[in-house]
Amino acid sequence: MNLIKPIPFFLIINLTGAAEILGVSPFPIFSQFQLGDRLYKELVKRGHNVTVITPYKEKIPIDNFKQILIEDIFERVSGSNDAHYGFCHHFKAPCVALMPMPSTNWFSDMMGNSAPPSYVPQLLLSYTSGMNFFQRTQNAVAYYFSDAPHLDNLYYNLSLILFNGHISVGDAVPLLPNTIDIAGYHINPPQKLPNDLQQYLDDGSEGNCYKQCVSKLKQRVIWKWEDDHLPDKPSNVLIRSWLPQQHILAHPNVVLFITHGGVSSTIEAVYHGKPILGLPVFSDQSLNMAKAEEAGYGRFIMFEDLCEERFREELHEVLRNPM
Repeated sequence: MNLIKPIPFFLIINLTGAAEILGVSPFPIFSQFQLGDRLYKELVKRGHNVTVITPYKEKIPIDNFKQILIEDIFERVSGSNDAHYGFCHHFKAPCVALMPMPSTNWFSDMMGNSAPPSYVPQLLLSYTSGMNFFQRTQNAVAYYFSDAPHLDNLYYNLSLILFNGHISVGDAVPLLPNTIDIAGYHINPPQKLPNDLQQYLDDGSEGNCYKQCVSKLKQRVIWKWEDDHLPDKPSNVLIRSWLPQQHILAHPNVVLFITHGGVSSTIEAVYHGKPILGLPVFSDQSLNMAKAEEAGYGRFIMFEDLCEERFREELHEVLRNPM
């Protein structure tokens, strides 16, 4: 299953001035769901009627906002998941797609954008636009001979695509008017943290590191952990199965963000002025972290190169020189 797909939402125009909008957010990945959800809620605030197909149930009912809930989503979207582009054809409506990452050549051709491999890096390579000759050669091979997804007529029927990218965290690439970078729109104003988290951060006079760290640090650590128990948990570590990431990064005592390098997390760190130590695992994460290191607001270690000594060296480097 290819999870690197646009999140489409489809507009059905109503002549009364408000629009009837059908949103399709089929992925069970919460960070991608949040990107679409932020747009849908803003459209509702502006007087439109929105219906969303989603696996996540809204806790509090909202006027003019309806949900069609789907279960067992992984089984339902196995294989190709381009079928929801058929909604555009069925309703004879303009089709707008939201891409959960910056512009990539995989989707440039569907909108008519040029993506010259001479300086536009391919998604799965950890190169930035400042490639040397051999990197450009590999980038060109990946561009011309990649196993890009098959695109049929419905796929090319998009009227607009919104990319979760911005020149401040990416490269300058050619985009036509029907493709727009909107990164940062999902960031909400800082909100009050739960009392225990607020106190923990306020008392961190040496600073706080969000996510994993080492016990010898003088800083306090907040670590997202899937269980309530962490074996041999150091005394300077606080664990939670869920954390309000944006609002933690907004706290002035946070001095470092350790992350897998997803584009939304990267944008949030840049927005709040926090240096990054990246541990990319797959997809666009290594590219995002390579750009962060080149621009000077982060460093990274490829997951396959991760070891205690390297991690400690990079960690202390970022803490000493937060860029």
